Formats: sequence, C-alpha cells, structure tokens
Amino acid sequence: MFQPCPGVASVAIQVAGPDGDIGENILHVSNGTGAAWTAGDLTTLNDAIDTWLTTGDGAGNKYTSFLSNGCTVQAIVSRDLTTQGGPEVTKLVSHAGLDTAAPLQAGLTKAFTLRTGLSGRSNRGRVFALFLTVDTVSSGDVNAMDATHLSDSVSAWQSLIAAVAAAHTGWAWCVLSRQLNLVKRTNGNPVPITSVGYSHVYFDFQRRRAPAHSRHH
Repeated sequence: MFQPCPGVASVAIQVAGPDGDIGENILHVSNGTGAAWTAGDLTTLNDAIDTWLTTGDGAGNKYTSFLSNGCTVQAIVSRDLTTQGGPEVTKLVSHAGLDTAAPLQAGLTKAFTLRTGLSGRSNRGRVFALFLTVDTVSSGDVNAMDATHLSDSVSAWQSLIAAVAAAHTGWAWCVLSRQLNLVKRTNGNPVPITSVGYSHVYFDFQRRRAPAHSRHH
C-alpha cells in the first residue's frame, strides 16, 4: 500500500554493470515544505545529481571514481512521493566508471552509514557502493576495504549534502523514516542527513546483486 511522504522525492541512480545487470542507489530528498514536487523541480534535482556524479567533492572523489570502468551510469529517475500519482522525471546520461582494475565478485559491496544527529534506527540510513574493483581491497585483510578508499568514498558521498542544498534553498538529502518502533507511519518522515560514515571496514554482501539474483521474471 502506498505511503504518502509529503515533500519527499526519491532519486534512483541507475548503473549498468559489466554483465549488463542494473544496480541502483536510491536516495531521498526533502523540499522542506511538505508540498508536492513539480516536474520542473524534479528536473532541477536530476541536473544537480548529474553534476555531482562527475564532480563529487571537487578534489577527485566522485561517484564515478569508484565504479569499474566496465560500468556506465545510464539514468537518473526522480519521483515525487507526496501522492501515489506524483510526477516522475527521467534524465538519460552516460557516465563511464573510472576504476580500471578488475571487478570484484558480483554481490560484494560496502555499506556507508547516513547520520542525522538523532538516535534510533528510524533516523539512520545506508547507501551501498556499486560494482567495486580489486584495488579497493585492503592489502592486510582481503575481507576489508582499504583505508584510502573508505575515506575517499565518505568524502564523495558527504559532498552530496552540499550539492543538494546548493540546488535549491531548503532542499536536503534525507533519511526517509517509514516506520517507528516497527509500526508503519501514516506518512513517511524525512530527516536531513548531517554526515556520512561507516560502522566497520569489512565488505558487505547483497544477495540480489549476486549472479542471476537480480532477475525480475
């Protein structure tokens, strides 16, 4: 059943992997007013995300830096979640990954934590790194991401906070809280993200990104 999320837009960054499989990062942005997003606003948001993908923190740490060069970011899809029939805007792009090392096994990923400065699971979120390569592996522990990639990835993701705010006054990248104490909220509640980090150095695994597990039919 659809859950209204007043003033919130979802943003799907769609990436085609080396084998043609599609990986997505799905983000949420609040406009700060609770009003529905217009198609024009979603277009502005898509453009801001598109710019961020290839600029990141401005110091070389950007979304495409950590993708295998066998990957391509192919679309940004934003949708208003205020109502079930809200507008949706797609921007087709073509941004190749820049990491030339051999890809890691499908399904391996790294979770980064989204922090809001508030306690409780409903006020925290995660994003996952897509299509990583062997040069992200620590030389001292094959189960861990190396310190440089951890730090640079955090810097790239954290720069999205400022990129969204710069696109429009009042907009904020947010954690969308849909439940409270395991009870579904009447309306989804957006909580602005204040920082990005990680809870441990080890790689994570997503079963749906393992070979043949992302099939929809």
